[in-house]
This record gives sequence, C-alpha cells and structure tokens, in this order.
Amino acid sequence: MPAPDNFFLEIQQGVIDLLDADAAFDGVPLLTEALGDLDNAIEIVMNKLGVCVVVESPFASITSPNTPPVQFQDVPIVVTIWEDTFLNRASTEVNQRHFMELSLIALYLLLHSTPRDADGEAVATVLYADNPTIVDLRNTIDKERFPNIQGAQLRLKCTTGLTYTPQAGLLDGNNQQLLNSMGIKLTTDRPYART
Repeated sequence: MPAPDNFFLEIQQGVIDLLDADAAFDGVPLLTEALGDLDNAIEIVMNKLGVCVVVESPFASITSPNTPPVQFQDVPIVVTIWEDTFLNRASTEVNQRHFMELSLIALYLLLHSTPRDADGEAVATVLYADNPTIVDLRNTIDKERFPNIQGAQLRLKCTTGLTYTPQAGLLDGNNQQLLNSMGIKLTTDRPYART
C-alpha cells in the first residue's frame, strides 16, 4: 500500500516514469504540477523545444468513508501533450514527433499499466480508459495568441487506497518496552489491541 502522505504524487510520478522509460519520449520534457509555477514552466519549455507532456496531479473522493482501508475509485489520470508545430517540426535538435503521435504512444504505454513507486511497488491498480479517452485541445486554444499550438489530452483512471496504521512510529525500542509493560500488543488487524 502507498504511504498516506504522498500516494497521489507517487501515482503521478509512476505515470511519468512509465513514459520516461520509452525512447519515444527522449528529449520531451515531462512536467508535473509539483514544479510550482507550471504555466511558466510550460511556456519556457514550449519556447525552447516546442513540445512537452504535462501529467496533472491526481485527486479523488473516498469511496469507503466508514471502513478502513481508505479506498479511492476512478482516480483521474490526465496527461496533456502540447506542441508548437512551428518549433517542434522545424528543428533538428528536438523530438519532432507530432502531438497526436505522442498521445497515441502514451496511451499505448499507459493503458493497462501499473504506476509504481521508486521501490517498484504498485501504487494503484492498472490504468484504464476514461470516456472520452483522447480529447483534441485544438479548439480550446486562443489561435490569435498561439497560432502554432496544438494539443491532446489523455484521460485514464485507476483505483488506489491505503491503510494507515501508526505502528511504525511506536516501534522505536522505548515505546515498545512501555507497551509491553502495559500488556499492549500491536497487531496488524487491530493496532492497539490489549492482550
């Protein structure tokens, strides 16, 4: 199970890692909202390279509010591919892949894959398609300000959850002796069961 303090970010990073492992994304910046000023980062990248991928931070509502473990279903995974067609296709130094080609490759890589953390542990179930799965963003762009920008958005989903037991912080030696002296035994089923 993922850590409760950052598992949405672990899912996001797991998606980035799946894309980054493929040669099709060599030279393509993979950005996340964790960068802070994401709009500024996108603008800088687009002005230099002409293409980028943005993986949004996932969010979800609890589907099992009254019972542990905490379960999140239909967690949206949104991946947006932006391209400045003039910069990207005219350059010999960057990827030069069309935004829709990158979108289809990303879909192929992500669909039915499992996001994993740095230790290789699954942080969510396999990614499955949302409806619509690919959204054309060309009609959403201000063509007067950005005449060469095109984009597509992939929409996937996953399920994840966590069980938070504060046992790890208690098992530091001194606390374990104190609990033992009080006749309290920590178990995985009921963290503070008295024996």
